[in-house]
Amino acid sequence: MSTHIRLTDLTDKALNLLKAQGLSASTLGGYTKKYEFLKKYFASLGSAYYDESLLSQFMVDYEEKHKNGTICYFYLRQWQRATRLIKEIAAEGTADLNPYVNRRKYVVSKENEAVINSILDSYNLQGIPREEMDISLRHICYYACGENDSLLNITDDHLLKFIGTEIPNSTSGSKSRTMRAVKLLSEYFRKNQINAHNLDFTYVHLKDRSDTLIEPFTAEEITKMLNAIDTSDSVGLRDYAIILLAFDTGLRAVDIRTLQFSDIDWKNAIIKVNQDKTNEPLTLPLTNRVMNAISDYILKGRPESDSQYIFLISKAPYRPFNRRHGTFTGLIRKYCDAAGVEHIYKRGFHSLRRSFATELSLSGAPIEVISQMLGHKSILEDKPYLSYNKNEVSFCAFDFTEIPICSGIYAAHFKAE
Repeated sequence: MSTHIRLTDLTDKALNLLKAQGLSASTLGGYTKKYEFLKKYFASLGSAYYDESLLSQFMVDYEEKHKNGTICYFYLRQWQRATRLIKEIAAEGTADLNPYVNRRKYVVSKENEAVINSILDSYNLQGIPREEMDISLRHICYYACGENDSLLNITDDHLLKFIGTEIPNSTSGSKSRTMRAVKLLSEYFRKNQINAHNLDFTYVHLKDRSDTLIEPFTAEEITKMLNAIDTSDSVGLRDYAIILLAFDTGLRAVDIRTLQFSDIDWKNAIIKVNQDKTNEPLTLPLTNRVMNAISDYILKGRPESDSQYIFLISKAPYRPFNRRHGTFTGLIRKYCDAAGVEHIYKRGFHSLRRSFATELSLSGAPIEVISQMLGHKSILEDKPYLSYNKNEVSFCAFDFTEIPICSGIYAAHFKAE
């Protein structure tokens, strides 16, 4: 469904509604960035007006990113909510900002409701954050007290049992909010000396699910794929350059898809991009083989086009890859089959980025350097990209022969030897 409503008018109205709900400046900033990005997406397709089909296609692309592991579930949920508001405002002139969870699911007594409101007031919670904490606190109250017992009688044991039985059954999106409610409740009771609360839940953290370690492509497998590409035609020259660029730089698919001529400094052999995921600049060195592969495509295989994007689809009208097909998932499958490389669940184009990081690690590069080259803000983000490095671990497995133990429970044993 298309309308004659300017997208800017819808996003401005959505932001005003969110601001009226008392959201923090950082949360509003996140929505603002998303809406600016959405407007750029529409503009890239030649439209400044709201179009529901374009918006739906945009979200299909992001859902595909989530399936491929490019973005996390929480980030996808943020986009789902941001686009839902736009749809509702376009259709009805306003939007429902309340959470979808039914507050009546956890019915509590009036006395307990008054205690819950007192807790929420003490932390000055307003708008959506208040609604979410209200639901979670009702959940705790309903679990421990039912509809009759007083919330003021809840003990540490009640909270520990709640954490062990209820939170694991919550959806992934609500677990963190529910745990925050436990902490608020415990802190409030401790501060006000209500009941016998001795445990400090402030530092209690849920154990995250184990990261799924997706095996990266080995250098040998990537070489096989590259050798399987027929570079005698334009498609082969393009695909060869794309795969090699991903493996030698660790760039994300979206940053390769949107790579422009101005992003490459041929004289100094560097590439400069503004990362789509983080909106942060990134500068990387280019090897001779990568520059040769890209130049071969530009000079011998790239269709004639005025587009400033380097990589184009192979059929007329020649244009850049769209968001859906620019993940290059099919490209990897094609050349894995051609090279006889095993298909491993969830191992796709993004795995080339992990292969890049793994090769750097095996060559002895410090994790800080790897983090910078991946364009991460924190080295904590590098964990899913690095393979188990047995050489580095075994190097740490030395004894204490050269380290004198002068105190502590092992001192006597050390002196005896």
